[in-house]
Amino acid sequence: GKHVLLEKPMAQTNAQAKKLSDAVKKSGKTFMVAHQYVYNDHINYVKALHQKKLFGKIISVKAEHLYNQPRKDIGCFWDAGTHQLAVIQYMFNPGKISTISGSAKSASGNFFDDNTEVSLKFENGLQSKLFLSSVSQNKSRKFIFEGEKITAAFDDSKKPLLKIAQGGSSAKKISIPAKEPLKNELEHFIRCIHTNETPKTGIAESMIVTGWLAQISKKLKIRTKNKK
Repeated sequence: GKHVLLEKPMAQTNAQAKKLSDAVKKSGKTFMVAHQYVYNDHINYVKALHQKKLFGKIISVKAEHLYNQPRKDIGCFWDAGTHQLAVIQYMFNPGKISTISGSAKSASGNFFDDNTEVSLKFENGLQSKLFLSSVSQNKSRKFIFEGEKITAAFDDSKKPLLKIAQGGSSAKKISIPAKEPLKNELEHFIRCIHTNETPKTGIAESMIVTGWLAQISKKLKIRTKNKK
């Protein structure tokens, strides 16, 4: 009977996600997952460009999330890859994953993965490459959206945060008024409670992201639970 804002990842298995979905439908309350990058003003600026068809056909999405803070309860893919996949779903709704390749390793000897690379192809033709590391000496939170006409690069760890290039021209620095993504996220959650609006990262979208995480983990044999 409570409204819920849940941190990511929403669940570790499709079965867990299905139980949550059933509970949400039964409760009739607002349920939202904290896929914070969906509430980033720069990401939404790029989404608006895509909706205006300024990219032409989207060819690929490359995402990089490097940091140095390995967790003891989950690997870098489920920790940070959740952000990347949530953005892909939000931006492009690309359908099912048709092919998966890559590798997941533990460079530090941890039980969970701390260096992971994933290459994906979706049923709508979109291709994506994800790079993740939780033991990197460099910090990077980057998305590159490549289209037929323009390419947009968003790097949350460097200023300017957003650059756009057209054809072979030099990248243009883009400056937009932007609020703290967490503030946007919380304001959206509160508004959905008051208006009964469906959250942008509600149960349906989060079920898709969880399904992708599980499918990729099975293919690349990424550990999701410490059985020791």
